[in-house]
Amino acid sequence: MSLQTLASATAPARYKAGTTDTRAAIVSVAERWCRRVGFRRTAVADIAAELGMSPSNVFRFFSSKAVLGDAVAERVLGGIVETLHGVVARADLAPPDRLRALLLAWVETTATVLGTDDHMRELIEAGMGESWKACAEHTNQIDRLLRLTLESGAVSGDFAVRDVAVSVGCVRAAMLAFTYPGLLGQAAPDTTPRQIVAFVLYAVSVGRCAPPSAWPETAKRPRSFCATEEPS
Repeated sequence: MSLQTLASATAPARYKAGTTDTRAAIVSVAERWCRRVGFRRTAVADIAAELGMSPSNVFRFFSSKAVLGDAVAERVLGGIVETLHGVVARADLAPPDRLRALLLAWVETTATVLGTDDHMRELIEAGMGESWKACAEHTNQIDRLLRLTLESGAVSGDFAVRDVAVSVGCVRAAMLAFTYPGLLGQAAPDTTPRQIVAFVLYAVSVGRCAPPSAWPETAKRPRSFCATEEPS
């Protein structure tokens, strides 16, 4: 089946001239194509054909295929950040619980959005490799949420963080195996997200988390290594 036939067989109602949000319509169709065949095999001509417009009209809104891919990446990654904002906004959680919830939500949301979609993971990988604006902004937003959480813990006395910027970078690096598109599913089989999160909490906390000597025993429990109970 050719790509053109695939478009005809699966296309929704065709785009009509005069629709107010043309840009959003183009991004929606581009996202569908990226999910079907991957970013590299997606052609602007196929997107335009599905919308009933010419490729030149698509380029009126997006100067290149990469810019269009950036817009798709922004939509996809925006869903991850939106979820994490909700976690950080939870005033009912103490800083250690908030950091734990943030990191676990980051892992779980990334796995949901990208873990089983090879084509979408390819798109985000391409964007990170080419420093697309959406991917850079995604990293900035993650860093901001980590910084806010670490700062609140430092103020409350829960975290021993001397240099927040350095700590943010270290936390992000510790989570890479479970949050970076190109590394998803490649973590050592005996290393779990909860183990890494517990390690991070121990590293930034002041005597509130179990020391490394306790890890083998607590690793069997369906909870983190921190002494505080996980929020429901």
